[in-house]
Amino acid sequence: MLAVGVVASAVPGVSAAGDPVAACQQAIGKAGGALVDAVLRAEQACLQALAQGKLGPEVRCTDRGPSTGAITDERTLARVRGAIEKAGAAIARRCAVVDVAAPPPAGLGMPAACPWAGQSCVMRITDVSSLADCLVCAHVDAAQALVAGEYSPSLRGVP
Repeated sequence: MLAVGVVASAVPGVSAAGDPVAACQQAIGKAGGALVDAVLRAEQACLQALAQGKLGPEVRCTDRGPSTGAITDERTLARVRGAIEKAGAAIARRCAVVDVAAPPPAGLGMPAACPWAGQSCVMRITDVSSLADCLVCAHVDAAQALVAGEYSPSLRGVP
């Protein structure tokens, strides 16, 4: 899904200037990459502090899938939720006039259901808002999966 924006910006003759679909696809790619990066950085910094004993063992720095509800470190939670809000707002702003279902070049050609992240992000895509929700869900899920591979389950506070 991140490749969508990258591909749109790399194809010769495709420019976001004056083309709302290309601008939307570029926004999706940029917001998605920034979201994954922000979630990774926030959770990795927290887990590193936890591993160094700078945080109490009861602190949770990450969650599973697209959820943030189990994160108990306030700084990490604020950073992750801020990144989620920023990504969703960027997609909503740049894609507001784009038909998400219409096939390219008139629209994005998105399927009716969120196609990413397995069962974690099961939702219908009916408009730009639900598209943003789907993309945010999938990117947070991906970032959480990467963090899960980097740190032991005991450090992350999961069985």
